[in-house]
Amino acid sequence: MRKIFLLLIGINLLLSCQKDNLFNEDCQLETEVTVPEGFEINSINTISGEVHFKEIQFINDKVGYILGASDIGGYTEIFKTNDIGNIWTDLDLSLNKTPINMFFINEDTGFVSYYGLKGNLYKTIDGGSRWNEKSYQNLNGNLYHIQKDRENNLYAILSDSETFTVLVKSIDNAESWQIINDSKEFDFRYITFSFKLFEDKIYISGKNNKIIVTDLNGNQIQVIHTGQPYIWDFDVIDYSRLVLVGSDKVIKSSDGGLNWSTICDKRAKIIDFENSESGLFIYSKSNCPVDYRHSNGVIAYTNDEGKSWIESQESTNIITSIRKFLNQSYKASTSHYTRSLGSI
Repeated sequence: MRKIFLLLIGINLLLSCQKDNLFNEDCQLETEVTVPEGFEINSINTISGEVHFKEIQFINDKVGYILGASDIGGYTEIFKTNDIGNIWTDLDLSLNKTPINMFFINEDTGFVSYYGLKGNLYKTIDGGSRWNEKSYQNLNGNLYHIQKDRENNLYAILSDSETFTVLVKSIDNAESWQIINDSKEFDFRYITFSFKLFEDKIYISGKNNKIIVTDLNGNQIQVIHTGQPYIWDFDVIDYSRLVLVGSDKVIKSSDGGLNWSTICDKRAKIIDFENSESGLFIYSKSNCPVDYRHSNGVIAYTNDEGKSWIESQESTNIITSIRKFLNQSYKASTSHYTRSLGSI
């Protein structure tokens, strides 16, 4: 069974692949979170406290980590499981910084980037028991979305979120970083796609509807034109097949980005694609015209490249609803997928 675990957070506006409906002013809130037919959802109550969850990463079939931030004081919290997510243990670190992202190379070595404008990191080499603070005099900005290649070299986007974005690489487990591409064509928005590493290529969000492709040394090898004003989300299935969420549609390419076709006519959120036919999304089915915006969303599965969708029941403000279950974990699974579908 293929297992993929991820965290569904940070989605601003999720719009339907079908025509939206507007409920009347008496529309009812639907708070229960469900999954599409063929998936299962289980609740696990093992985490408590005033903390919201930012990221989840499973290192193997058993060991995983959650990055959390306290609602008061900006502390970083790390939770760990050794049993596929059945029990989560608070590592009781309370690191006194507001975290950005988390990434583990293996069970022992991991990193949490935090705001500091010198590439600031926490680093652990003992599975999260102890953490050391690191900063880098040659870096000016914050590190986002750390990823690794097959040799465990690290890559990240370095940006101050306003004036510049560069691609950086570490070959020594974040003891040092080098800027490997500082193209003025890079684009960065924290809540949208920034870059994706796949095999020996790096796909980076660029300005003017482009995705810039480099090799692992940062050398530009291709520019993909998407025709979309904004790139909200992006996934690489293989070198030929790409899926992209633009400003108002989901598009797919089967020839490396030379040509694109629409598989969803509004903006959505990609959970993941197992292959070119099968994928999970979140999108909104309807909106309610009340003082506080209500957007009823679904988790949807396609196994025919987006021609049809198997949907969960609608849930009002699905991301907000999920985040309310701060003490619960949701797993959705079929013979192909295992997903964490929630705040943890």
